[in-house]
Amino acid sequence: MSNKGFTLVELAMVLLIIGLLLGGLLMPLATQVEQRDRRLVGEQLEDIKRALLGYAVINGNFPCPSIVTDPDDDDYGLPVDPSEDECADDGLLPWKVLGVREKDPWGSYWRYRVDTNFVDTFNLGTVPGDGLGVFRVIDGDEKRLTAANDEFRPVVVFYSQGPDMESNGLNTHGSDPDHAKFQGGEPVQGQFDDLTDWLTRPILLEVMLSSRVLPSTGI
Repeated sequence: MSNKGFTLVELAMVLLIIGLLLGGLLMPLATQVEQRDRRLVGEQLEDIKRALLGYAVINGNFPCPSIVTDPDDDDYGLPVDPSEDECADDGLLPWKVLGVREKDPWGSYWRYRVDTNFVDTFNLGTVPGDGLGVFRVIDGDEKRLTAANDEFRPVVVFYSQGPDMESNGLNTHGSDPDHAKFQGGEPVQGQFDDLTDWLTRPILLEVMLSSRVLPSTGI
């Protein structure tokens, strides 16, 4: 009686079947992990929004972006001082003064942009359309997610660069770095995967009014 083993063809077929089964299991797992990370980003964006509003109530302004990425630098995680230097056109979230996480779940720094009208004592009578922060947010179909009216435009925009870890959501218009659009909403495969949130002047005004710390500059 002779013993017969598997032929090379049979082994190849077995390995192919195992590979297909593993691939079928790993793909949904990867999708689940990305969905989990996106949910986590959504929660962290809400934390950032609350922290920015809290900062505004305490200080009467929003911080400038941070521009330092060296953890050994004393200014790491801190905003640029507007009395010493201009705010960066598009920088990093100053996470230390806000008390939030420095990076998103994919290991990228949170990006942050602020209308420079709102980094000193708030002048709520000044609207974003004065040329110092004409921001708008659009979706993958170029449809506006924010109002076109200057008075209701975002004054602060913050976002995660997404799984690809690139700021593919930011575009500037012409030579003016203060006229910028940001992509938000549902990600579009091959186009952008940034996760974006923002604060508008009406939201800021409502929080300041409810906190009874409205600045003397008026509305």
